[in-house]
Amino acid sequence: MAKITTTTQIDDALGKWYSPNLIELAQPVLVANQFGRKTSIPKKHSDTVVWGSFDDLEEPTGALLEGIEPDAKYLRITRQPATARQYGSLVILSDVVELTVSDPTANQAQIKLSQQMAKYLDTLTFDVLSASGSLYNFQYGDNGLTPTEWSQEDSDEIVQRLMSNDAPPFEGVVTGVNKEGTEPLDESFYVITNTKAYNDIKKLASWNSIAGYPDPKMRKNGERGYVDNARICLTSKGPVDTSGAHDIYDAFFIAQDAYGVVDIDGGNAKMIFTPPGGPGDRLEQTSSLGWKAWHAAKILQERNLIRGLYTLSA
Repeated sequence: MAKITTTTQIDDALGKWYSPNLIELAQPVLVANQFGRKTSIPKKHSDTVVWGSFDDLEEPTGALLEGIEPDAKYLRITRQPATARQYGSLVILSDVVELTVSDPTANQAQIKLSQQMAKYLDTLTFDVLSASGSLYNFQYGDNGLTPTEWSQEDSDEIVQRLMSNDAPPFEGVVTGVNKEGTEPLDESFYVITNTKAYNDIKKLASWNSIAGYPDPKMRKNGERGYVDNARICLTSKGPVDTSGAHDIYDAFFIAQDAYGVVDIDGGNAKMIFTPPGGPGDRLEQTSSLGWKAWHAAKILQERNLIRGLYTLSA
């Protein structure tokens, strides 16, 4: 009996092709989610994700006494659960589009869906970050508003607060190289904010664009430059409050383990292709591409995250 290739085999092959592409295409667009502590949801488990953080040990109360052991300290862990939800989106293509449009429609749909997923999952994470209680109003700018525009003094003060909280930086010192126009970078926290802040930030006294990094390839998604102890990542999805007389923007200054996110690399996101003749398509008139992903985000260490509020310069 002859072997006949049906949509069952084609669907399986395309599914294996599109799903890895989803992650590859989505990753460069992810900004907020790249700094969260990642965890995956194992198959056949609960939809509740739990992050664990070890508490700091109590400090000794005095010097050791000869021959006497000190009192032992408890090692404690704080577990923080979050319920993951499933999200998704879909594009349906007619057979007429496939027959008459010269552009590679399915490939473009895959690219746009991947970008859409990344931006949307970032938006969900921003919603959680915006609920942080560690607020700072920028105050040293010159525009006369409350809060003011971004200034070097405000950036320094937020960094100082993170340091005072013993919040661990993401990056250590990056030593310089023998290359004109480059500078070493001090240990750094990351900052995520809206692209509208770019013109103000690059006027700061300590601004160093990624072109001046010892190795420009070390940049993270959305990273545009560095100010003292802070590496700046910009995204058009950065939250902004437009309800008042002046738009107020969020700037998230982030240390390690500030928050957790579900890891899309861990099998929690997939692209699904349904070829013509799929369920409900008796005349093979449509095909579809879509994504679905599990997502949750949770603040883990309030002291490791400061949400700055600022306006733009006049």
